[in-house]
Amino acid sequence: MVTRMPSWHDVNFIDEFQNEFDKPFFIEQDANAGALAEWWFGNHGRPLNSLTYFLVGEGVGSGIVDHDRLLLGNLGIASEIGHISIDVNGPACECGNRGCLELYCSATAMLKKAKKLLPEIFQEEITNRWEACNKVFIAAKEGNEKALKLVDEIAEYIGYGCVTLINGYDPEIIVIGDSISQGGNLLLPTINRIVKERILPEISSRVQIKISELTIDPTLYGAAAIATDKMLRKPSEYLVRK
Repeated sequence: MVTRMPSWHDVNFIDEFQNEFDKPFFIEQDANAGALAEWWFGNHGRPLNSLTYFLVGEGVGSGIVDHDRLLLGNLGIASEIGHISIDVNGPACECGNRGCLELYCSATAMLKKAKKLLPEIFQEEITNRWEACNKVFIAAKEGNEKALKLVDEIAEYIGYGCVTLINGYDPEIIVIGDSISQGGNLLLPTINRIVKERILPEISSRVQIKISELTIDPTLYGAAAIATDKMLRKPSEYLVRK
């Protein structure tokens, strides 16, 4: 869902690209691409049946790979966890729902609060959200109480998201990625606490929650993974016929 760019809602991306290029192209949601990247390149150390990539960045989303296949649903939004309501009376979201998870733990949400709570760390020019998020995490690591409280709050909401993913999709592993994942070990203890409090121990003990270790944005890895996966599954569709 392109919730942050309403002027693009009526644009048919497939038609636009088909009219512009004579080469095969693929369009996929960023979290789905990240999920395939983690499945293929994440080096998780054991054969997996299911994996969830929990994207927590400018927005919040997830991608599910189950037995080597992306779980897409009817419209390709089967795991749009960022727009699951955690407060039915909460603030309005651009998607039309209220109290969406994305409003509480995305980079956008964290930075909005951080600029009010920690104006001193934003005095210098910041070029992108990755850098801005990292400044908050650095302040927390240095013992800034306001930063620590904010990071813990974000981690709690990510934990609620993990609870939903476990109950909804039963993954073996949840990999947290994108700009908020820079918090790493600042986030994981609280996330794991929330999961243990809200999921039966017989289930929570069998789910691993970790931070992505891919050194390049998993969505970029995923772009290559999506194209490769499509080509390998049906190569005859993309052979050039003379």
